[in-house]
Amino acid sequence: MSAQPHPEHKQLAARYEIALALVVLAAALALRLTGLNVFVTPDEHHWYDRSRAFHNALQSGDLAETFQSVHPGVVTMWVGAASIRSLGLDDPGPYDDFFKVRQQAAERTGKPQTLGLPPVLVRSRAILAIVTWLCLGASYLLMRKLFDRFTALIALALLALDPFFLAHSRLHHLDALLASFMTVSILGLVLYLQNGKWRYLILSGVAGGLAISNKSPGAFLAPRTALVLGLDLLLLPAAARRQALGRSVVALMA
Repeated sequence: MSAQPHPEHKQLAARYEIALALVVLAAALALRLTGLNVFVTPDEHHWYDRSRAFHNALQSGDLAETFQSVHPGVVTMWVGAASIRSLGLDDPGPYDDFFKVRQQAAERTGKPQTLGLPPVLVRSRAILAIVTWLCLGASYLLMRKLFDRFTALIALALLALDPFFLAHSRLHHLDALLASFMTVSILGLVLYLQNGKWRYLILSGVAGGLAISNKSPGAFLAPRTALVLGLDLLLLPAAARRQALGRSVVALMA
């Protein structure tokens, strides 16, 4: 018969795990927020201008004009609109105008101008980085309930420090938000099926809705949810399937 771990050893291990998780999360946040004003990408200017139009449409009450893209990029544009408001701007102007003003100043004065990047873009990158980081924290807490602590910690490190995901988390764009919300949605659903607590189903539904509203591939959550629920029913004993069927119907509706 194997010896049981001493309670003090378990408490010490739990403290080490929490400390390591905080170190990983702190490193993930620092990597996401450092140097957001020193690089340019080919697509972000589209979301800058779409966010500007989205913000202006909200201000004028013209809700029809909030539709700016088939993606549809709702959360991404909300991030841009929040950046505009946080900087105290009514209308930051088109993306290209920011550089035209500096170019004209250089031509007028004969002195080179440091172009930099539009403050709204840099602020949008920062807000999006924080949102994806918060989703990482939520995913870790969900994984701690689904798996053992060591597995949750390793999964957190792999997610937080993955170069591709990290790079997209620093952009005012679609994909990092999509991946973050889909991850939270999937984990919330599995946890709901494990313990039947409604708060995890609500979390899964909200995160799934945000994923779909930001980019159309989020709709793949619907067949994935049906597949997970179907497998859950098949793996249950026959006597438990009737009770689980009602739970699965509710989850599909959510």
